[in-house]
Amino acid sequence: MPRDARRLRRTWPQRGVLAFNSLVIVGALTAAGLVWTANDTLSATRRVVIHNAVGADPTGLAGSSIDDITGQPTTTVDLSGSVKAENYLLVGSDSRACIDPSSPYAGAFLTEGTDIGDRSDTIMLLRVDPNESQAAILSFPRDLWVKIGTSNRKSRINSAFDKGDPSRLVQTIELNFDIPVDHYIEVDFCAFKYLVDALGGVKIPFAYPTRDKFTGLDIPAAGCYSMSGDAALAYARSRHYQYEENGRWKEDGSSDRGRIRRQQDFIKRMLRKAVDRGGTRPDVAKKLIDTALKNVRVDETLTVNDLLKVASRLRKFDPSEVKTYRMDGKGTNVGGASVIVPTLSDPATQNVLKVFRGQATVADVPSSDTAAPGDTSGATDTSAPATSSTTPTSSAGGAVVIEDNGVGIFPPDDPTCR
Repeated sequence: MPRDARRLRRTWPQRGVLAFNSLVIVGALTAAGLVWTANDTLSATRRVVIHNAVGADPTGLAGSSIDDITGQPTTTVDLSGSVKAENYLLVGSDSRACIDPSSPYAGAFLTEGTDIGDRSDTIMLLRVDPNESQAAILSFPRDLWVKIGTSNRKSRINSAFDKGDPSRLVQTIELNFDIPVDHYIEVDFCAFKYLVDALGGVKIPFAYPTRDKFTGLDIPAAGCYSMSGDAALAYARSRHYQYEENGRWKEDGSSDRGRIRRQQDFIKRMLRKAVDRGGTRPDVAKKLIDTALKNVRVDETLTVNDLLKVASRLRKFDPSEVKTYRMDGKGTNVGGASVIVPTLSDPATQNVLKVFRGQATVADVPSSDTAAPGDTSGATDTSAPATSSTTPTSSAGGAVVIEDNGVGIFPPDDPTCR
């Protein structure tokens, strides 16, 4: 696949990395069953302590086993007992130690060829409900204007990320959206890159020639492409996404919102391949688990026992059924900065929040695969723009119907490209 081999300098400061690698861990565990060797790997994983906001109601150590002597979670596998629905805060860390300066994509990740930093503008909340066989992802645009942690200061949500103090971001999510955070998982470029390569690449169907001059993404013609780790990073992190239609290059005007939708789509494709390959190749499943766990930081209460309990109950779960949402808001200007103010009072937003608060489940209804008119300056990678005609409704304690709010350019659902 031809690519632009020029070194491209990074011109926009805040760069995040996909924070969904833990999904692949769960997927591999689900496919391979009881991968006992993961115990030693996770026990050696870097741990962080998180302090939840006062009044938050996380499940905490539910499902974990505590050693009577050390007081620390053990790695003893016990699949008995119930499994509660939990929320996993997935955060990307911009660590670039594994980026090859000679790569055609190096300009997307390196400054002066050597800069290695820790930033985040990719923040997702994964809710796994084993009893309902449901999983949902809520993405938070980096420019959401929120109160930071327990302070009275307001800023963009990505400024709440502090590698040395993950509690600030946890508390920011809990206090602004009244959503409990049960576990924290932080990943970096290397984890994502190595996982994609461990899978042998992930296939993406492109309906148009596509490029991003900032990340080095270069798809010369429509078709099905297998993306390596480096190419997948250039694709999934693209914010200046362009496609060629009728001989003219057009830019996806949805910017960060379009990037979120492409990331969510990539999650499903990556997880599907992890389940498919891990289910038939235990060696692949082990490689995925080892690769992921060596490049993550997790909260001190997360154990292999937790992951295996979830996996055992999601063994037949279809990754394509993962529900994906974006925290909606209205664009405005604060102090000369363009930000997004969350529309928390909107009925559709409230329904999404009910799901992640554990107050409701997602109704089993079709979701839209195209963008709403006016949400982007371009077309979607599907055949025709359309919107869901479903009006969000809810029933107390039951299921809620939530309209798909994804926008931007994203791939069609092509079953021949998987």
